[in-house]
Amino acid sequence: MTTADAITARLAAGQNGVLSKQQALGLGVPLGQFRSQVGRDLLERVQMGVYRHAGAPSSWVGSLTAAALAGGPGAVVSHRTAGRLHGLDGVPGSRIEITVPDLDHPVRPGIVAHRTNRLDPADCCTVSGVPVTTIPRTLLDLGAVLSYEQVEHTVQDAIIRKVVTEGALAAVLERVGGRGRRGTAPLRAVLRHAVPDARLASMLEHKLHELVELAGLPAPELQYELRCTNGRRVFLDSAWPDRELAIEGDGDRWHGTATQRANDRARRRAIQATGWTIYSYGWSDVTESAAATLLELRRLGGH
Repeated sequence: MTTADAITARLAAGQNGVLSKQQALGLGVPLGQFRSQVGRDLLERVQMGVYRHAGAPSSWVGSLTAAALAGGPGAVVSHRTAGRLHGLDGVPGSRIEITVPDLDHPVRPGIVAHRTNRLDPADCCTVSGVPVTTIPRTLLDLGAVLSYEQVEHTVQDAIIRKVVTEGALAAVLERVGGRGRRGTAPLRAVLRHAVPDARLASMLEHKLHELVELAGLPAPELQYELRCTNGRRVFLDSAWPDRELAIEGDGDRWHGTATQRANDRARRRAIQATGWTIYSYGWSDVTESAAATLLELRRLGGH
C-alpha cells in the first residue's frame, strides 16, 4: 500500500467510508496519485468531488456524509434528513437535505440544498459520524418544510422524551430565529401555545390531557401520590383527590411485558380497594376513538 493509499483509507475510515478530493489533496495526496486511485477503482465517485473507498460498504450514513461533503466546507445534513437521523418522531422521508453556508457552492442534483448565511457552530453536531444540525436547530428548520401540525407533534414528542428542552428551543429561536426566517413562526407558536407539561410521561398522556381539558374537567393534580390501604405507594397520572378519581394513559410502551401487566393489575386493585375510581385509556382511545373518549370524560365532569 502506498502512502497515498494509506492516507485515503484512514480518511474514509473516519467518515463512514467516504472522503472528498479536496480533503485528500489537503492531506498531501498528489493529484496524480489521487487520479490513479480512481482509475484503479480504489475510489468510486458518489457525489461531485466526493468518493467512497472500495473497502467501505454502501450505507445510509455514508450517503449522508457524502452529501454533506459535496456541500463544501461547513455543510451539514439538515431538515427532514436530520430529523430522521436524530430519531425524531413524525418526520417523513425525503431526498437528502443539507444546509450549505456557502451561498455560491454548487450542489449536485438529487440533494436538496438549503442555503443560509447563518449556521453557527452551536447549531451543528455529529451523529454516527455524520455532520448534522442539532436537535433544536433541526426542529426550527422543520418549520420551513412541514405543516404546523407536524412540527407541533414532533416538538411535543421530543420534549416528552427529553431529547430537547424548552429552554434549548427558546435559545435557538433567540439566536437565529429572526423575523422573516423560514421555520421560525411554527416553532415559536408551539412554544407559546402547545408545550406539553414536563411531568407527562408519554405522548399518550399528553393527548389524554388535552381531551381532559376539552371535556371541561377541573385541572387535575399530575403525578399525584396515593397511599393505598394495603400500604402500596402509587403515583397517578391525573388525579382529582376530592372525587377520588384518577385518569391514566395505558400504553404498551410503558406496560408491555407480562410481569409489568401483572404488576399493573395489582396496582389497579390496590387503588380501587382504597375507594378510588380509575379510568385508563390507550392510544386508540385518544386517536381513533377520541370523540367517544371525550364524551365519556364530559360525563365524568358532569357536562
